Amino acid sequence: MDAEIFSVTAGAALISTLMFGLATLRSARRAPAQHLPWSLAIGAALCTIGSLCAVPAIDQGLEHATGVENVSRLSSHLCGVGLCAGLRAAMTEWTHYEGCRRRAALLRLAVAALVAATAITVFSAANRHGLDFTTSFADDRGVVAYLLIIYLYGLWVGSNLFWDAGRIVIDNARAGHRPLALGQASVAFGGLACVVYTGSEASYLLAYQFLGHAWQLGIEKTLSTVCAGLFMLCSLLGLTLSSVSRPRPLLSTPRR
Repeated sequence: MDAEIFSVTAGAALISTLMFGLATLRSARRAPAQHLPWSLAIGAALCTIGSLCAVPAIDQGLEHATGVENVSRLSSHLCGVGLCAGLRAAMTEWTHYEGCRRRAALLRLAVAALVAATAITVFSAANRHGLDFTTSFADDRGVVAYLLIIYLYGLWVGSNLFWDAGRIVIDNARAGHRPLALGQASVAFGGLACVVYTGSEASYLLAYQFLGHAWQLGIEKTLSTVCAGLFMLCSLLGLTLSSVSRPRPLLSTPRR
């Protein structure tokens, strides 16, 4: 199932990358002060790379080519962090006043960079032959520490996406901005899928560490794979719909 889901996600993300990139360049030429966030194109590009790295055949090929254990797993997770950062940066257009958006976006990117640096440090210390950085090795504390860094960040981002996008869906629908409302509803659903994905993974790891056992691993893997795919697909679809819809109302209480 991993190969099918992440192959479809990679294809969709590649299309989104091209669309966001061309739209950003075009809007920047026509109205430099109102161009689309560049973080959309970068986030979609990272989603493409991360999805490809999660395909089992490519996963094995990267490890064989580089000679580094779990390098594709690390690459996939870091691309996931980059996608989350890109989504959070793009969301500032809905949640902040225009004068504060750049600062807010840079702050969110800085947080993501800190998460990525911490994850790389833990990965370097814990990585060794025979390990796989998945819930299959929930008995290894190094693997658990690394995965919790990734999943707790994803849980925080997913909950924020769900909350921020979900709050303004009804207002835009009532105002007649239906394509925009549909896009924001898709982003909110993607955030919810991210919450389920990262929350279930983190809960499994913690349950195994503290209780010595958790629910069936096969169920956990199926749930996490499906929800991870839904998160990426729904987020990219939602932002695509939102990017071609104007205007983009702010939240009722924008942040400064």
